[in-house]
Amino acid sequence: MRFIILYVYVFFFQAEDGIRDAQESRGLGDVYKRQVQSTHAFVSPEELANPPTVQEGSDMETELALRVFGCELIQQGCVLLKLPQVAALSGQILFHRFYYKVSFQRFDVEISSMAALFLASKREECAPFRKVKDFVNVWDHMRKLREGKSGKDLAPLNPWSDDFREVKDRMVSAERMMLKKLGFVLFVEHPQKFIIMYLQQLQLWNLSQAAWNYCNDSFRSTLCCRYDAEVIACGALLLACKSEGVTLPSKPCVWSFFGANSADVQVVADEISSLYCRPKSANVEGLYVKRPTRRELKEKAAKEKKAKDDALAVVKAAADEKARKEKEEEDEKIRKEKGSPPEEKRRDGSDSDSDGGRRSRDRRRDSSRSPRRRSRSRCLLYTSDAADEEDSVDLGGRRILQKKKKTRHSMIGRENDYKQK
Repeated sequence: MRFIILYVYVFFFQAEDGIRDAQESRGLGDVYKRQVQSTHAFVSPEELANPPTVQEGSDMETELALRVFGCELIQQGCVLLKLPQVAALSGQILFHRFYYKVSFQRFDVEISSMAALFLASKREECAPFRKVKDFVNVWDHMRKLREGKSGKDLAPLNPWSDDFREVKDRMVSAERMMLKKLGFVLFVEHPQKFIIMYLQQLQLWNLSQAAWNYCNDSFRSTLCCRYDAEVIACGALLLACKSEGVTLPSKPCVWSFFGANSADVQVVADEISSLYCRPKSANVEGLYVKRPTRRELKEKAAKEKKAKDDALAVVKAAADEKARKEKEEEDEKIRKEKGSPPEEKRRDGSDSDSDGGRRSRDRRRDSSRSPRRRSRSRCLLYTSDAADEEDSVDLGGRRILQKKKKTRHSMIGRENDYKQK
């Protein structure tokens, strides 16, 4: 009795970060979370001092208004999509970093904010997972509310419509461009985790909610790109202490124990406070040149092409008319020099002795022939058992005979022969 031994080899593949790592990999989001880098490595000092939007002619106030508007869209979209707050915070950080690489004049702030939250939700592995159509419908709903629409006008877009397809394609393109400009580095560090530790050390648990709210609001500014998370946490804690009337000891400085500078903490606190003095950004479409959609670009190109063709047609017609008049003047001048009488003109303007005139006369002459006269031409008949005659022609084993004409004399002769018989 024979035994067959089968050896089964099982291979287990992990994600990129799972190789040579004892910790179990949880997917693509875990890869991005392990990109441990410094906050200052993402944006250079030159980009912070002179952003791309300012280089194209805008001022810093306009750029800040657009950033605040985009972050508010991300926060509202996160609430409507029922995503966790960590997705909104990560999306706002990616949004700020992206616009330190590109200009607001070239990329639509609404599409970029949608792409930032969509990318952050995948990075944080948020549950429940939202599809692209959910983001498109939520951003369309917020836009309609800003325009003052209500009732049936707030209905979601049809997934098979051109408008839905246009917004979806632009959002996916913006996500790819964001990954490209950021170099696929999506490491973020939130100051909320430091607040919990600082409050535990200071025994100020009654300030936790206020400090947490200040941290969330700080992401509407560019503090996340200019300072470390520890400094932002200290600034939010300072504002919470001021709002609740809590005095912290100045000697020794509390912030030095947390690795922060007192001047930086004060700057962060002042900038967070300035956000509450700004009016709410309801609509900032007039602050930047909105990028046209693909359909608008096609319609514009079609109109420009039609206008160009019409202009060329007018110019060509004018040139042909001018050439015709010059030719007529030249012919008239030659006739006067020769002393010949002017040629007879037809109604259509062509000469009677020209080649075109001769061809038209021949055509009329051919068409004036009667049908009886044309039908008297000799006709050949195909036969299979034709007799051998002199006027027959052999064509592939078949005979072609000429049809004999029936004349009046032939008919009389046949009648006489019949009578004789």
